[in-house]
Amino acid sequence: MTVPSARSTPVLRHELFFRAMHWMIFIEGVILTLTGMQLGGILGLTILPSGNLFVHVVVGFTFVATAVLFIYSIFSAGDYGWIALGRIPYSFWFILSETKGWFGVAPRPPEPMLYDPEKKRYTEKFVPSLIVVFWVFVLLGVVLAVTGLALEFPAQLSIVYGITDFVGGALTGVTGLAMMLLLHRLAMYVLVALVAAHIYASFVFKLVQSVVTGKRNETTGFASSSAYSAYSAAISLEKVKTPSLLRTARLVDALTFLGVILVSPVSVVLSYPLGVTPQVWLELWVKYVAVFIVLAIVIAALGLEVAGRYWLEVNRRPTETR
Repeated sequence: MTVPSARSTPVLRHELFFRAMHWMIFIEGVILTLTGMQLGGILGLTILPSGNLFVHVVVGFTFVATAVLFIYSIFSAGDYGWIALGRIPYSFWFILSETKGWFGVAPRPPEPMLYDPEKKRYTEKFVPSLIVVFWVFVLLGVVLAVTGLALEFPAQLSIVYGITDFVGGALTGVTGLAMMLLLHRLAMYVLVALVAAHIYASFVFKLVQSVVTGKRNETTGFASSSAYSAYSAAISLEKVKTPSLLRTARLVDALTFLGVILVSPVSVVLSYPLGVTPQVWLELWVKYVAVFIVLAIVIAALGLEVAGRYWLEVNRRPTETR
C-alpha cells in the first residue's frame, strides 16, 4: 500500500458542534460511570452523599439526548460514509494489519488518514479501526440505556425482563433482577475498557488536538490502493442536487431535533407551563417509550437511506485517478 506524498497541511477536521457533543458525551459518561459504581457498591466508591440515583437517571437521559445530537452531527457533516456499516469488513482488515504491525509480523500500514488539498476534501478521514469501535459504542449504549431503564422502571418495562429472562435462563440460568444487573454492569466494564483504548489510539494517531481545537495537520495525497480508493469520494449532502434526497435529509434533521426534545430534559423545561412535574414527565416517558423507540428506528432508517442513496450517486460518477 503506497501513498504518493508524505506532506501535511493544517485542516479544520471537526466543527465546534461536533467537538462540543464529543466532550459532553465524555463528561456525562464519567458521571454515569462514577455514580453507577456508587450505586453498585463497586470499590466502595462514594461520589455523592445523597441524590446519587436521581443524578444517575437524569444524566442518563441527558446522555441519550447528547448521543442523538452527536450522531446527528456526524450525518450533518457528511461523515457517515466513512463509518458506514458496509465498511466494517475493511475496518477488521485494518485492525488485523495494525495488530500484525505491532507484533512485527508484517509492516505497519501507512498513515490511514489522507487529505486532498487541491479538491479540499478527505480521501480517508477516520482511522479505519474507528468504524468497528463506533458501532460497538452504539451497541453498548443501547444495552446500557435499555437495561438501565428496566432497572429503574421494572413494572413498565417488564417486556425487557421477559427477553433477558429467556436469554439468561437458557445460557446461564440467571434471570430477573440479577440478570439485568449483570448485563448492565458487564456493558459498563466493556465500555470503560473500550473508551480507554479509544483514548490511547487518539494519542497514537495524534488526534487529541483535533477534538480540542478542531484542527490537525493532515497527510496530503491521493490513496492509490483499492482499500482506500473505494471510499475516496467526498461526502457532503450540500453538493447533492437530487431534490428527493435533500428532502429526505431535511426530514431526518427535523425528526432528530424532535427526538432530542422529547427524550431530553429540554422537554421537562418546556412542560413546566403545562403543570407537568419531573416525576410525571418520567412516568410519561416510560409509558410511551415504545413511541420514542419507533421514532429512533425511523430516524436511523431514513439516515441510512440518505447515506446509501448518496453513495450510489457518488459511485456513479467517473472515478478520478492520478
